[in-house]
Formats: sequence, structure tokens, C-alpha cells
Amino acid sequence: MSNAEDTELEWRRKGGIAYKGYTQASLARELGVTRSLVNGVLRGKMRSPRIERAIAEICGEPVDALFPPRQQQHAA
Repeated sequence: MSNAEDTELEWRRKGGIAYKGYTQASLARELGVTRSLVNGVLRGKMRSPRIERAIAEICGEPVDALFPPRQQQHAA
């Protein structure tokens, strides 16, 4: 995935939760996790199936649309 695609997905995720009235802090409190973990997942730097599902549900989109599977790296 290109940097432009990553950035577009990040903005879709962040915009989606903001549109529904959530902040990263409020979502973190609701899920019982840290804001930095929510931020990492929103930015696509960290993975958490539970947080990804919550964000996708809030945004009204399928999880795979907002958090596409990462390509596996193969050892040489």
C-alpha cells in the first residue's frame, strides 16, 4: 500500500470517529485502553482487532475497508 493510500485511510478513520462525536480519548476510555494505542491503530502503525472493529463499527464501514490486511514479508 502506498503512503498516499495509508494517509487517505488514516483520514477516513479519524474523520469517521470525529463525525460520530468521538475523540481519541473518549474512544480509548470507552474501550478501556490508552489514547496512544487508539492513535496508533488509527494511524495504521499498530494492530488491534478489537479496536479496529470498534472504529469500523463507529464509521459504519467493513473492517477490511478501513484496515486492509498487511502484506506478509517473506524471509529471503
